[in-house]
Amino acid sequence: MSTQFWTKEDEDKLRAMASTEMLVRDMAKALGKGLSRNAIIGKAWRLKLTLRKVTPKPKVTPTPKPTGNQVFLLSLNSNMCRFPVDGDGAKTLFCGDPTERGSWCPNHRKRVFYPKSAVKRGEEDVKLRKESKGFLPDANSFRFGSEAD
Repeated sequence: MSTQFWTKEDEDKLRAMASTEMLVRDMAKALGKGLSRNAIIGKAWRLKLTLRKVTPKPKVTPTPKPTGNQVFLLSLNSNMCRFPVDGDGAKTLFCGDPTERGSWCPNHRKRVFYPKSAVKRGEEDVKLRKESKGFLPDANSFRFGSEAD
């Protein structure tokens, strides 16, 4: 590691460049002498100079545009499909197709629910429930069981 000395001329150049809000990496190139970006920052700190602070530009994500029946959350009615299709957070679009029952249209219901033909624990087959008393989903028709009989 070599020791580099700052001359009075180098310090004056650094003061001039710091007042122009030049990027630190560009200051290092302009001063030459193989100075690193950190060497410039350190010298500026010791000279009590204020260097330009680079603030990242905020990412602007465009709001997705509804296509077909797609709608935003607050536009959904009780008989519209609530399957999220596009977007994120408050800009999420939902399917919006008509529903026969429940929260999803027939196409998205197939994606959300799927019947299990057989369940195994170890080597033993487990028998699936065919009917429900209202507490668990009905395995055959994908609806909640009847209320108290």
